[in-house]
Order: sequence, then structure tokens, then C-alpha cells
Amino acid sequence: MISDPTYDAYRRRAEDVLADIQFGPRRLFTATDAEILALDGPDAKRVTPLLSLGPDVPDDQRSAAVEEAARRMFSDNAIADGTPLGGDSVSAPEPTVRTVLRMRRSWLALLAIDQRTAFGRQWVTAYLRADRRVLAEAVTPEGEHLFSAMKRALALDSAVQSLAPIPEATDEDGPGRRLDARTWQYDVRESLAEAKIVSVVIARRHDGSMRNLTDDRFSVYNFADRTEIMYAEDPDHVRIAPVSRQTLRDRLEAITSPLDGYRPADA
Repeated sequence: MISDPTYDAYRRRAEDVLADIQFGPRRLFTATDAEILALDGPDAKRVTPLLSLGPDVPDDQRSAAVEEAARRMFSDNAIADGTPLGGDSVSAPEPTVRTVLRMRRSWLALLAIDQRTAFGRQWVTAYLRADRRVLAEAVTPEGEHLFSAMKRALALDSAVQSLAPIPEATDEDGPGRRLDARTWQYDVRESLAEAKIVSVVIARRHDGSMRNLTDDRFSVYNFADRTEIMYAEDPDHVRIAPVSRQTLRDRLEAITSPLDGYRPADA
């Protein structure tokens, strides 16, 4: 586990923001440290490494399993945004997929969207790589993980539709306000309680070095009677404002855009 002031501060801030949202388990995926922070409640916080294929894969078969998963999920001739990546959706163990992504050293940004509804959970997770490949994850009602490659624009459009599915949601930008990061949950508790869907978006970016973060942000989208974004502008404050679907699309575009000049190690 990485332990440094930057990471520790980020983790504490994320824990504080998510701790008071009572819509089932929360999961915060981080790309640079290859860990998952699972928040199952205020008394059940844990950090679990992702570098594991799971106990069901024997040690002597791990390399082959990783290569097979990579071959099935990533097309060798896939190129920039706008070009379909090809290949069918593949069902694979979640730890295997994350191990593949981690071992390929192609992280640019990670967009994790965790939707929690009163009727169950829905996931739209897009892993954005430095060559602009995208791996989208969905979990079926039966709990099966499905992974499919898609072009970036399609992934972002899908994310916007999933994040803003309520027809009567305000489809225009509204005025914002800044709240103290330590107490904002209390200020919007009623709004959160009425929300049918609460989603968390996490993005961390780096320039290829595991510790050299170039961007660190997270957003919480709350849907009660309008689309509302809670966006961390700095460690001490959050900004809350209704946003239109186009603004949400632009925000996701900016969060997940490739860094200028960065090329992955395996490009």
C-alpha cells in the first residue's frame, strides 16, 4: 500500500465525502496506487490491493490467465478515439481484469461511476488508457461482470445518459455555492435522502510515474429533482450546483482527457 502525505490526504478526503451517503457499499477505485477503497459503512472501511487474480487461479496459470484476458479484451489494431475497438463483450473475474490493466502500465485516468438506487445497483465504469482505449464494465442483475471495449466518445455519452436518466431533471446550468468540506453533508442531508440515485465519479491522472500525480479530483452526482454536481474544488471546500447534461458531458471529457505528450510504456 502506498503511504505518503498526498495519498493519505486524498483517501481521508474521499472517506469524509462518502461516509454520510447511505446508499449501500461504496467503492473508490484509484489508478495510480492500484488499490480499491471499499467503504461498506462508517465502521467497515478497508483498502484491498488489486494485484491478485483470486484464489481460484493456481499460481502456475496466472501469467497465462492474464495474457488470455488481455488478448480477449484489447484488440491489437485498436487505435484512437472514433475507431471501434472490436471484439465481443467478455465475462471475466474482476480481479483478473484489474490485474491486466495494472500490468499493462497504460493507465492515464480512471473514471469510476457507481450508481446506487433504491431498487439495486448499476455500474458504468470506464477505464481510460493513454492510447484512448476504453474498457466499460457493467454488472448484470445476476451479479455477473461484463467487460467490453468501446470508443471513448461512446463511453462518455453512455455515462452521461446513465448519470442523468431522470426526464424531469433540470437540463440547464444553475447557480452554485461553496460549502465547507467537513460539514457539507449536513447542509444537503435532506437532498441526499430524497435522491433516487447517488453516483460517485473518481478520476486520478499521472504522467507514467506511480507517484507523480498531475490531477486529483472526484465528484458526487446527486439526483433528487434535478441533476446536481458536487465537485471538490480544493481540499477544504466543495461546490454544489445543478448542471445540464451537456455540462456533465464536458466535465467528463475534461476529467478523462489524455495528458499532452504522454505515451504508455507498452504503446
